[in-house]
Amino acid sequence: MIKEFGATPVYKLPSPQWEIERRMEVVREAREFEGLAAHEVPKTAELTWQGLDFELNSGYSKLKEGQCIRTQGATLTIYVTPGHAPDHCVIRLEEEAALFSGDHVLGWGTSWVDDLFQYTQSLHKIKALACKRVFPGHGPMITNGPAHVERYIEHRRLREIQVYDALLALAPLSRGAPTTSRVVTLAIYRDTKDIDRAEGNVLKILAKLRADGKAMSLDPPGNVSSLDDVAQDEERKETGSDGRSEPGVASKEYTRKWLALESKGRL
Repeated sequence: MIKEFGATPVYKLPSPQWEIERRMEVVREAREFEGLAAHEVPKTAELTWQGLDFELNSGYSKLKEGQCIRTQGATLTIYVTPGHAPDHCVIRLEEEAALFSGDHVLGWGTSWVDDLFQYTQSLHKIKALACKRVFPGHGPMITNGPAHVERYIEHRRLREIQVYDALLALAPLSRGAPTTSRVVTLAIYRDTKDIDRAEGNVLKILAKLRADGKAMSLDPPGNVSSLDDVAQDEERKETGSDGRSEPGVASKEYTRKWLALESKGRL
């Protein structure tokens, strides 16, 4: 049984293989950065190591899409909803047509997002479940689930339009002159004091635009142009700033150049 919880069974949606490999690479690079042996725990990636250790060695029970867990008076159905995290899921209480939304939909504010493309798809999936009552991981109970989720979707859509319009003005494909995420961020967030966090948010939207076929990214060039000067300085980010990086581990997304693919319709 799972060592952390004694005889109590623990259920979890498995992390995808790419996420496990990413964590392994983060831990490996952090160990190399700190000069540690392969069995030692790196301080700069301790949380990543803990998650990886749990994933590989805890022996938890694995959940899957559509799985039903039945107990006295309650039937719980599992729905896979990546986006906030690659291994996130929500649980529908069938007897009450209610939803336990975890961290994907909150009772206040908006949720932290790892992959905006997946997160948006999951929001539409949650909305389609049509659960009036939603019990979030944080905040009060939500009494009109579909309307609340629709506000989440619209909020993200407006942000996406804002970034796309800025990218289209700065670097349309027809002009053939790409720009960076930092330049796009500075064009949108003119008065913000935390430009690093703002750029992390912009990068997530750019990645979604890329997944939607609205933008393309180029590998970091060999010779850094003036547009890349600031972005190069921001190559190393702290944990969570882009949803991927760890302290001391470089994120290539910050050094990519971006082009907007012109769209005939509005996003």
